Amino acid sequence: MIAKKIPKRPDIPDNYKELAEYIAAAKEPGEKLDKFWIENCGAGETLDDLELALREVYAVRLMKPEVTDKSYHMMVSFRPGEKDRLSEQYLKDIASAYADGLGFAEHQYVAGTHINTDNFHMHIAFNKIHPRTLQVINPFRDFKILDRVSRKLEKQYGLFIDRGMAQREKQGPKLSPSARDYEAQTWQESFQNHVLQHREDLLEKINGAEAWQDLHRILAEHDIELKKRGNGFVLVGPDGQGMKASALDRDMSKSALEKKLGDFVPPVKETDNKPALPTHPKRRYKRRPTMRHPRMSPLWRRYLNIQQPLHRRSTLLSRTISNWKLFLLSEAYRDPLAMVFLIAQQEFIHLVFGDDRPIPVSKLAAPALAAWREAGKWADAKSLNWLADTRSTGRGCRLDDAGNLLVPFKDENGFMLAVRIYAPGQKRMSIGNIKARGLTHIIDTRKQINSGPVIFTADYADAVKIHDATRRPVVIVADPRELQSVIKRYRKSSPLIKPVVAGKSEAKLPGTGYVQMPSQDDQTEIRRAFSRATGDEAFLVWDACPEWATPGNSSWLKSAGIRGYGVKVTPDGEVAVPLKDRSGRLENVILIDQKGKQRTLIDPVDNIALSHVIDPAWRDEKDTVIIPRDYADAAAIHRATRCPVVVPETPDDWHAALEQVRIRYSEANIVLALGKEELPGEMVAADKFTAQIVRPARAETFKEYALHEPSRSAARLMDTGRAHFNFDPDKSESEFVKLQDQDGTERYVWGVDIAVAVNSSGARTGDWITLDIAEKKKVEVVEKYRDDQGNLQSRTVTTHRNIWKAEVRPDPETVPSMTALRNEMAVLVGDDGWLAWQQASRPDKRVVSARSDMGTEKAWAGFRVDDAGNVLIPLRDGGNRLAAVYRVNESGSVETLVGTGSDKGLHHVIGERISKDPDDPILIADDLISAIELNRLTNKPVVWSVKSENLAAVGKTLRRFNPDRKIVIAAMDAHMAVENKPMVHAKKAAIAIDADLLSPPLSDQDKKRNKMSFGDILKTGKIDAVKNALKTAGVDGDDTTRKRQKDHTRGI
Repeated sequence: MIAKKIPKRPDIPDNYKELAEYIAAAKEPGEKLDKFWIENCGAGETLDDLELALREVYAVRLMKPEVTDKSYHMMVSFRPGEKDRLSEQYLKDIASAYADGLGFAEHQYVAGTHINTDNFHMHIAFNKIHPRTLQVINPFRDFKILDRVSRKLEKQYGLFIDRGMAQREKQGPKLSPSARDYEAQTWQESFQNHVLQHREDLLEKINGAEAWQDLHRILAEHDIELKKRGNGFVLVGPDGQGMKASALDRDMSKSALEKKLGDFVPPVKETDNKPALPTHPKRRYKRRPTMRHPRMSPLWRRYLNIQQPLHRRSTLLSRTISNWKLFLLSEAYRDPLAMVFLIAQQEFIHLVFGDDRPIPVSKLAAPALAAWREAGKWADAKSLNWLADTRSTGRGCRLDDAGNLLVPFKDENGFMLAVRIYAPGQKRMSIGNIKARGLTHIIDTRKQINSGPVIFTADYADAVKIHDATRRPVVIVADPRELQSVIKRYRKSSPLIKPVVAGKSEAKLPGTGYVQMPSQDDQTEIRRAFSRATGDEAFLVWDACPEWATPGNSSWLKSAGIRGYGVKVTPDGEVAVPLKDRSGRLENVILIDQKGKQRTLIDPVDNIALSHVIDPAWRDEKDTVIIPRDYADAAAIHRATRCPVVVPETPDDWHAALEQVRIRYSEANIVLALGKEELPGEMVAADKFTAQIVRPARAETFKEYALHEPSRSAARLMDTGRAHFNFDPDKSESEFVKLQDQDGTERYVWGVDIAVAVNSSGARTGDWITLDIAEKKKVEVVEKYRDDQGNLQSRTVTTHRNIWKAEVRPDPETVPSMTALRNEMAVLVGDDGWLAWQQASRPDKRVVSARSDMGTEKAWAGFRVDDAGNVLIPLRDGGNRLAAVYRVNESGSVETLVGTGSDKGLHHVIGERISKDPDDPILIADDLISAIELNRLTNKPVVWSVKSENLAAVGKTLRRFNPDRKIVIAAMDAHMAVENKPMVHAKKAAIAIDADLLSPPLSDQDKKRNKMSFGDILKTGKIDAVKNALKTAGVDGDDTTRKRQKDHTRGI
């Protein structure tokens, strides 16, 4: 990229409003606006906010009336093809980087990107006045700042590296614009280039010159003449080309030379009394091509013959073809080698070989290529349409105007001798010296050609697939018959390589590995085929894992209390955690043994960040990302929060993972889950990448929270004793235990010897305990009963007595657990629904009776009430995890408080749990009122799907656990809408889960009143119509009288 300041013309007044509107409107001919944004303005950030933002900028600028130049306008130009690589956020980050570098980080500015036929570029207009301090910033030597920031951004975002000031300063004297133009127009070496090539030799001899004639003699040895021109000296060649003497070195300036040698004296000539000393140039300047090649000599001699005819007469051909460039263009139509040199010369000038993507061939070569395509001989080849989707498509290649791929083939010295054209229609053609021996094309993105496995093949299409799958160097041999000789040549030049031949047949070469290409065109299959030959240890270990790791097949996962997220179990019982790079390619594996000790299969490589991402929901946009130290911590944290978690390669590599996450998700909330004790450098790294740090409050590490998950049945012991059953004097005495559940509800448990069991466990009042029935013992007891005459009698009956077992449990308020971990992380990750639910309490009878519109007592058993009197309805996902909360206030308005997990399949069961009776249909409703009223009518649980779009997801979850059970969807009918979306979603869901669809029995009068749902009908008192509809679907209602309190009914 090239960044430069756009200077303000002195005759034009500073007008920030016009500048901002110019950027927003893209007023240049052929341009259009691509992206636009505003920074550091309270008015907003989008194009719609521009007018208010300009007023805000104007108000700041009014505070500095004495300053005349208050704007800084700059432009950033990008190379062709880079637009698709840069997202809107990347562009904003690039603009922000320039703002930081120039000192405008907190200043107001507008930025926009423009598109035209030539290039993609970005304009940024800064207000140089700080909005709070009113300090005016004028960047000093801003051209150096722009250069430095540009080079850094090019590396960060993988853009083409343009030549910056640092690179130019290291290269010494450079060609003048006239010399560069000469070489670009003629493709011949300029006189100045000739002089600079011998610069060191010249300067060494010139420094020893003691007189002007000595200097002239030294220059004459290089075919150079020193002449006086104007106020300085010039160096002139035999063909009249010249250059400033000071361009060779500052010591060659007129003032420096005359100070050393005295007044200028021209060289001695034959016209003087003394004849000039004969000089024979040792390094004569001759016309020669800028790119040289041994096989170019015949073409070059033909060109020289045209320029110097035998009779020394000017001809039409010599006048028309005045330079090497025009000669190659004329010869390219008939000479295949000239065609190759034409393409190679463009590559040499533009320095494009090695780019990741093929770029178009220059327009100069297009006509000649078209002629070759029409006249050349095409051969069958594989289709290369798929190449556009590969990472290294066309590396070192080009595209012509017809969309064909041009692959260069070079000899052992690196000179290009032939070009192979691949057409989209499964055809290919070769141009150039195709009979030359040992021609190859190399794909080597990681520069590993000198050691390790190197793959040789004769098929370019296979080569690209192999390289994408293995990332190893691939050498394409132009002639398959030369495979063995080419391999021998590479072995001689690079003894450390391990050649591997790839092909379709079983043909093998002695002493060389061979891999047969798989029939499936799949990268995983190709990588599997080459994994042993290339020593791909990570893939070999991962591929050998028989199944995904679960607590059922991994003793470590079971003992640690964590789950397997995208990990496998090895044949030895270890857990394998895949480590991937930014492209998602497996590069390493973490192995965790049965004791929890982890190691990496391959030693980590510096500057290559690998990680394992736990995110089963595969979210594209990640609001919160958590980075722990190891997989065990990551698994525990993800289970508690459901946030994406990035596992670093080693516990100490979290810095690299943090940097990569911040680059990829610039707006994400990043949380570092580190150890209990703070270590040096942690806060500095967190501040650098704007991350928050969380540490375990109840343990040393986060993985310990998964070890002590408390039983849901644990309760606090309040009292024990013996009394009449249920404290009824008419009942016999029994032992009891008084418990307080985790939500504060108190209850009594009665049983024979239950108090004895509690006392035997050592539990004391206030302890947390669990009570379980250890066994049922068969006993005989005396039972009293009344005979037919009503007389009291006794008899012995056989029954079962519960044998109780009590255990003391840790206090949930102090022990680390998954619930405690979710509580600790809730604020950091924005788990709003969970926070609201935890702070609410169970409703008392007064609230239930006052809000009877919210359902029966059974329905209220699943609700909670917050301090403001709002009713909270928990919404659970497909895994039955509380993922959100539906809040209903007293006026009936609603709000959904979402959490961090997936919102797919959110639902709530109105009225206890779904029965396990397989003959009892499951009823689903898509609106809350219908669910509440249907539960009230039928006295059966009703699944509320929150919205009609969620019916299919909820239905699939229910069907997974109830494969043969009848499911009925009580749908809403938005009959008045143009598109009845609720009914459309209900029909799709019914088909997807094989459910019965039940429409509300709406009368014509109901439709006129815009009634849509079962809830609407039941609230008007039409109970029989709904009962009949339910009965036709196999849902029987409750026969008890339906009690309604209309005076307390509210709308929701």
